[in-house]
Amino acid sequence: LMRVRGQDFREAERHGLHAVLPILSWWSFCFDVALDLGPYEILEEASGITLWNLPSLGRHKPLDIRFPAASQPKHRFLLAAYREALNATNPFYRFLSFYRVAEGIRRLRASGEQVNAVERIPEAAQGADADEPMKPYYGKKFTAVLDELRPTMRNAIAHMNPLEEDTLMADNPEDVLRCGRATPVMHHIARQMLLNQLRLDPAYAAVGATNGPSR
Repeated sequence: LMRVRGQDFREAERHGLHAVLPILSWWSFCFDVALDLGPYEILEEASGITLWNLPSLGRHKPLDIRFPAASQPKHRFLLAAYREALNATNPFYRFLSFYRVAEGIRRLRASGEQVNAVERIPEAAQGADADEPMKPYYGKKFTAVLDELRPTMRNAIAHMNPLEEDTLMADNPEDVLRCGRATPVMHHIARQMLLNQLRLDPAYAAVGATNGPSR
């Protein structure tokens, strides 16, 4: 239950969403699960008039709340992109959203926020990452993988040039499969880079105990 002030339903809804959505993005990262808004009610107390919003619901996952209650404002663009990737059902958009997280972190680091961590795909990935899509990248640094995937995947999805064979097309099953195989790699990279970035702030110490990506 949340009480907000607004001149009308639209303004009240906007104030409520500004408060709730950053929390959803933070929890989405902490628990590595897709989170979106379920049905919610807006009640005008003075008149008793009610407005309902009825979006579709996603899958359920138990959440063990053991993290800081909220994220820091400077990380919310990254966390929102991460949640967007987890919620995406289109394989091309899912890949791009994870890549956006890594791009944003690289820009932060270029501005001086350097981390003290060697970031590379493990020689033998463990848990959910121990599968075929990860094998071509075992032992490679994240930066090398990102540079490798930029022209062949990121640009091929984001840019349209019908004259170029590298352009990926949703009507081509091979392109969809290729993107599906690259997405777990990007998920792993985006999550680990974001974890390392958050660890620069002592407030996020508990986040280090989170599990890796789950698919």
